[in-house]
Amino acid sequence: MSVPSSSLYDLIEKVRPNFLRSRGANSFGTQSSEYASVYVDEHPYGDIGSLRSLVTGQIGMVRYYDPIAAQQKFGLTSGNGVISVYIKR
Repeated sequence: MSVPSSSLYDLIEKVRPNFLRSRGANSFGTQSSEYASVYVDEHPYGDIGSLRSLVTGQIGMVRYYDPIAAQQKFGLTSGNGVISVYIKR
């Protein structure tokens, strides 16, 4: 599917808006965001707003990890899910 968009945030908002929704506060008592974290090429990148700085033309793949899978793969600080982005090589 081809959807014109300049930032990855805009594209996700159009085709997978559930990736961007709030998950609510987690129960671990941390000050983490209620939204998914963003990782780029397996490294922490920022909060959900950081997707606005990524241009869709440079993206190879995007994957969403639900809170349980995110904690297993990225650790307890990823308790509200992860949007994992891979840059084209």
